[in-house]
Amino acid sequence: MILTLEAFWLGCPSSMSSSTQGSGGPSAKHTSVAFLKTHKTASSTVQNILFRFAERNNLTVALPITTCDHQFCYPRPFSAHFIHPHTTPPDIITNHLRFSRAELQRLMPNNTIYITILREPGAMFESLFTYFNQYCLKMERVFSLVMISEYFDESLVLLRRLLSWDLDDVLYVSLNMRTPDSKSSLSTENTAKIRAWNAIDSVLYDHFNASLWRQLRAMGLACVEREVQLLRQSRDRLVRSCFGGNLPPLRSAAQITNKELRPWQPSAKVEIVGYDLPVNMTQKGHVPPRDESPKERYGFPNKLLFFYSPFLAAKCP
Repeated sequence: MILTLEAFWLGCPSSMSSSTQGSGGPSAKHTSVAFLKTHKTASSTVQNILFRFAERNNLTVALPITTCDHQFCYPRPFSAHFIHPHTTPPDIITNHLRFSRAELQRLMPNNTIYITILREPGAMFESLFTYFNQYCLKMERVFSLVMISEYFDESLVLLRRLLSWDLDDVLYVSLNMRTPDSKSSLSTENTAKIRAWNAIDSVLYDHFNASLWRQLRAMGLACVEREVQLLRQSRDRLVRSCFGGNLPPLRSAAQITNKELRPWQPSAKVEIVGYDLPVNMTQKGHVPPRDESPKERYGFPNKLLFFYSPFLAAKCP
């Protein structure tokens, strides 16, 4: 069965707040977002969603100055001086940075919503929860939403409602995936050691994983499941329309014809796969070469455009 948006809304709240505060009609899309990008947590996929939303709605995304490369001079403490002058004042900030709430408050609009995403680091050490609970509560006062990588689609349901976005605004294609040969299974013993070494991460993950599910239960798990189903159906239809009616095969970097779309490879032992755009899609969307000036449309260096979001410049039929 294919769900329609109209059928989905029946009996389900239209936003995160409406489930507890009642429906007050459709809200305007929220356009001021600070995403604290974390490592190896599906954060690049979230970043891609934010980039596409910004491009679709003519918003300004903060990007780093050239000397910072693709991160805001991470791991140096974040400073507004790290922002490329062509991308100020920003509506959205989403690249790696060392979090400084004071600097971000000076840079971003007052109504900015702060979000981030975590990934399960290993088994939880229950005895540490009380010790780190105060830190978790402090984070809750800053971040309106902490997404969880293992429940990515469910997190997107909450993100969409928090920002009053449309379903199309959170459709995505997974990025920076490793081949099965590049992954290794951890033993129970090693997993326990990793959790011990990353005790704070473990406590943070457990706390905000529980917080995520409290929000999902408040919305209604049946409604969440239906929206996740609708999200996945819509994503697959969109991707098929971009790739001639088929889901795109994952390709190694060497197999991708367009060199601009080849994913970065961290080492010879780890292979990151990506996608090759169909020839007709490249022609229709006109993926510009790196030396073509993007100032009128994007307002930031073209090299950054391709590094961050290879699908931005491509237009589906």
